[in-house]
Amino acid sequence: MKQLDQFIKEGLKVSSKSKIKNSYDPDYLDDGQKEILYDDTDYEDEDEQNVAWNDCNRILIKINKDIDGFLLMKNFISKSKNIENDYKDIFKYLEDCKNEVVTGNDYGYAFRLNNGHLEIDCINSGSRGTYYIYGLSEEGYELIDDWQQGEVEDKTLEEILYQQGVIEPILINTYV
Repeated sequence: MKQLDQFIKEGLKVSSKSKIKNSYDPDYLDDGQKEILYDDTDYEDEDEQNVAWNDCNRILIKINKDIDGFLLMKNFISKSKNIENDYKDIFKYLEDCKNEVVTGNDYGYAFRLNNGHLEIDCINSGSRGTYYIYGLSEEGYELIDDWQQGEVEDKTLEEILYQQGVIEPILINTYV
């Protein structure tokens, strides 16, 4: 009688080149909630745009109070071919993270909540550059900070980010 793992290998035809990723995905930490918090291309009236920006900032302030730290990436964690290359930095405060991306050198900005993380689009002439902001637990922030300083030599940044409990979901329904 064949063992269960033999059935699985035969059914999936797993080759030695196949990678089976961890089922935990830090890019999809909630039930697929997507929310546009602010997009300055949506407003023609400057007063309406200012009201929307103030509403977005209030939400960001509430998020900052509930999350212990923030990770800034130039790509989705799970889609990154080189996490250490796409990694920008960690921040204790969301305001500092936002200021790293929103420099005023772009035509505009869009803020979205997408599956438990924030996305900031920097709108340029005909293109958008997107940055991804993930919420970190206190332990996650400390672990990545230690990794940055060379105190964690036995784990890569990718291994750290795929540990459950390092990334905390950012959920909008908590803040409204």
